[in-house]
Amino acid sequence: MKKGVRLAKKTRDKRNGHRFQKAQPGKPLYRGQLYEKYSHLGSRNFIRYGYRAARTMKSSAIRKQLRPLWEELITEIKKT
Repeated sequence: MKKGVRLAKKTRDKRNGHRFQKAQPGKPLYRGQLYEKYSHLGSRNFIRYGYRAARTMKSSAIRKQLRPLWEELITEIKKT
């Protein structure tokens, strides 16, 4: 997850560098794909798989293990 977010930030910085050279405003980080790939908002990823398994097995322990991953994603995105 951290590598994917860092790569997205580097790509944004590279594209914004080209935009700044042309005297155009920079664009923000596109979060939609990051949320889809690394959070419960996506349909086919590890988090969603874990939530489905927890629902099937009626296990709250699985959900407790997955809960911190959302906060980790948000803090990694907010880092500069």
